[in-house]
Amino acid sequence: TSSTMFKTFILLQLLLAIAAATEPSVYSKVGKLVGNRVFIDENEVHEFLGVPFAKAPIGSLRFKKPQPLPSTISAVRDSTKFAPTCVQMRHITEAINPLLNVDEDHKTSEDCLYLNVYVPVTNETFLPVMVWIPGEGFDFADARQFNGSYMAAIGKVIVVTVQYRVGVFGFLKIDGFAPGNMGLWDQVEALRWVKNNAKVFGGDPNKITVFGRFTGSMSISLLLTSPTILHQHLFRRAILMSGVAVGSWVFDNNAVEKSNHLMEMVGCQKNAECLKNIDPQELLVQSSYGWRPTIDYDFTVDEPLGALRKGQFTVGVSEMLLGTNEAEGTLCLLTHFATKSKYYPKFIKNKLSKEDFLEMVKMDLSMFLGSTEPMDWLHEQLLSYRLSSPKVSLEKEYINFCSSLLIKSPMERFANLLSNEIIIPTYTYNLNYRPSFSKQPSSIKTAAHGDDVLLLFGLANTEHEVALEDHLIAESLIEAFALFASKGRIVLNTTNDPSIDFARVAFNPTSNIKISKLSNATIVDSINSCHFKRNAETLLGLMQTHPDWSHIYNFSS
Repeated sequence: TSSTMFKTFILLQLLLAIAAATEPSVYSKVGKLVGNRVFIDENEVHEFLGVPFAKAPIGSLRFKKPQPLPSTISAVRDSTKFAPTCVQMRHITEAINPLLNVDEDHKTSEDCLYLNVYVPVTNETFLPVMVWIPGEGFDFADARQFNGSYMAAIGKVIVVTVQYRVGVFGFLKIDGFAPGNMGLWDQVEALRWVKNNAKVFGGDPNKITVFGRFTGSMSISLLLTSPTILHQHLFRRAILMSGVAVGSWVFDNNAVEKSNHLMEMVGCQKNAECLKNIDPQELLVQSSYGWRPTIDYDFTVDEPLGALRKGQFTVGVSEMLLGTNEAEGTLCLLTHFATKSKYYPKFIKNKLSKEDFLEMVKMDLSMFLGSTEPMDWLHEQLLSYRLSSPKVSLEKEYINFCSSLLIKSPMERFANLLSNEIIIPTYTYNLNYRPSFSKQPSSIKTAAHGDDVLLLFGLANTEHEVALEDHLIAESLIEAFALFASKGRIVLNTTNDPSIDFARVAFNPTSNIKISKLSNATIVDSINSCHFKRNAETLLGLMQTHPDWSHIYNFSS
C-alpha cells in the first residue's frame, strides 16, 4: 500500500541519517551525500560514488542532450556504491589489467549519468580538482574501473571520474531527432556540475583540470576547441594522454548510412521516433561498433588541429600538458589480439614477414584514412624506408609506425599549435618505464599504451602486490600531475627515475618539441624527410585525396 511505501521511505531516510553521523557526508546541490571512508596507507580519503549530475536520459530524453538536474537539497543520497555504467558491450576482460576495477556482473543502464568523487582528508582548503574522462574507444567508457583514491591520497587533489553515453546512445545522429555527440554534451554537463559543487567537497572551482586517456583525451581535444563552451570557463587546465581527435578513424563520415541501417534492423524504417521504444539491449546488439563523434556545426565545427589553426580555443585555459608512452603502437597490437588476427601470434613469436608487416600497415592506414586508396605508392615508400633501416626488427618497426600514426604525430602537432599559434604554456611528457604488472608481450621493454593510466589509478587496488619501483614512479607521476593542476607548472620530484621525460614546448614559431624519444624518426615521421619530399607531386595529390593527412603531416613544408 501507499502507507507502507511511505513508512519504508521514512525508515530508509532515517537509516541514511544515522549512517551519515558516522560516515563522511557533504551537502551538494543534489542533496546530502553519504559516502565511504577509505585509507591508502595512512592517508584518509572520502569517496562519494554514484552521484547524479544530469537527468536520466531515458524515455523521451533518449538520444537528447543531457538535461540539468533540479536542485534537491533536502534529499539524502546513499553515495557508497557505484551507479551502473552506461549501456555498452562487455569489454574484453583479458585486455583489462587486473589492477583496474572490473565489474564481473557487467551492470549497465541508460540511467547512467553519474560521477564519483574522491576527496583526500587534509588541513588544506580549496584543493585542485581533477576530472577524469575515461575512454576505451567511443563504444566503451566505464568510470568505475578507475579508483581515484590512490591519486587523491598521494597528490592531495580531489579526483572526479565521469560517466557518459557511448556507442549508439552517445553518438547516433539523425537530423531533427538525434543531434549526435550526446556523449560529449554529457561531459560538458558533468564539468558544469563539478564547477558548481566543487566548494562543498573542499575544492577550488577555479582550479579544475580535465584529463583523460585515448578517446577520453580525444574528447578533451574536442572540448578545448568547441565553440559551444568557448566562454564558459568550465576548467582551467587540461592534460591530454595519448590522443587527439583527428582523422577518419575518429570522426564518423557515414552517420546517415549507419542510422538508416539501424532503423531498418530494428523495424523503424522512416520513423526515427520509433527508436525511443526499442529495448536498449536490442539497440545495442543491432548497432555495430564504430559510433563516433561527428562534425555537427554545433558542438564541433572543425577537427581540433584545424580549429587551433584558426585560433579557436577555450577561453580561460591557462596551461596544457600532453603525454605519451614510448610504445603507443601497442594499441594496434591490442586490435589484432581482440580480432584474433593471424598476425598476433606471429608478432608474439617475432616471426613477422615483410608481407605480414606491409599488410598490417595497410590495415592501419585504411582505418586511419577511411580509405584503401592510394596504397600501392605508399607501400613502396614504407618498404623503401624499412630497407634503409634493417637493424630494427619488423615487430619494433610496426609498433613505431602505429605509435606515430595514431598517437605521437597528432599529439606533437597539437602541442606545437598550442605553443606557437594559441601561445599558451604547454608541457609534454613521454613515459618509457615498463611497470612490473604490464600485460604486454615480453618483447615490449618500455611503457605501452595505457601504462601511465595504470600508474595513476591501478595502485589503489591493494589486493595485488606491485614492485616498489612501480610505487615510486607512480608517486612521481601523480605529484607532477597534482602540481600542474595546482600551479600550472611541472617540477619533477628529484628522486624520480628518468623514465619520465618532461619538457616545456618553446615559444617560437620555428621550435621543435624537445622530448627524448618522442621525435625519433619512425616510418610516418620520415614522410617529412628529403627522401619523401622528392615525391612532392604525389604527396600533394595524396593530400587532396585525404585532407586528414594535411592536418597531421606537413607534406608541403
